[in-house]
Amino acid sequence: MQRQEVLAKATILLVEDEVLIAMASKQTLERHGYQVIIASSGEQAVQIVENTPELDLILMDIDLGSEMNGTDAAEIILAQRDIALTFLSSHTEPEVVDKTEGITSYGYVVKNSGETVLLASIKMALRLHQSEGRFRRVLSDVSEVAVQGYAQDGTTNYWNHASELLYGYSAKEAIGKKLWDLIIPQEMASEVKQAVQQMLARGQANPPETLSLLHKDGSRILVRSNHSVTTNARGEPELFCLDIPARS
Repeated sequence: MQRQEVLAKATILLVEDEVLIAMASKQTLERHGYQVIIASSGEQAVQIVENTPELDLILMDIDLGSEMNGTDAAEIILAQRDIALTFLSSHTEPEVVDKTEGITSYGYVVKNSGETVLLASIKMALRLHQSEGRFRRVLSDVSEVAVQGYAQDGTTNYWNHASELLYGYSAKEAIGKKLWDLIIPQEMASEVKQAVQQMLARGQANPPETLSLLHKDGSRILVRSNHSVTTNARGEPELFCLDIPARS
């Protein structure tokens, strides 16, 4: 019961350039206990997110009739802030949906799917974000351990503060880059690609090992690296690496 109350009091940013649709959606969400802020453009959405720390969820349209579309606005926002974002769009083309999946894991709702579908999607996005937030806070609290998360194709999707200190890359610089283009020496790239694929396919990680990895400045760092495999919000396997400096 308490968890439902927390979700119902969530503040939602609705990004929609059609005034009548925005007002109707706002009334629906407020009737179910949500607080709603409306942005009519991608630019306005970015500005609101920067100035509104109490936001819990963004419902993002794709076609916004401005210079910045919804996918561009979402990428800017998520690069700066960890927040649940769900696309709410009339587009059903596979290429559009596939692009949004690469931006956020919190869902895609087709307009006119109905109130029940929209409300269920909002609740699921909020719960997933809460769960992921608790997990990431635990990782971040282990300040001595550099923790990185990688998707199936080796793309970095998590990079904690200890990783910034150890490897010299900020989270903004690292996230979105391939593991083997970031800290893996060229002579190890093929071996690492194969190892990552095998670990994700098995759902099990290799034992800890000592590795010579690259700092941003090109120097070598000897680390004791441990690996674990988990799943993301879509049920896909992801690799987490926990690195600590090793004595040479």
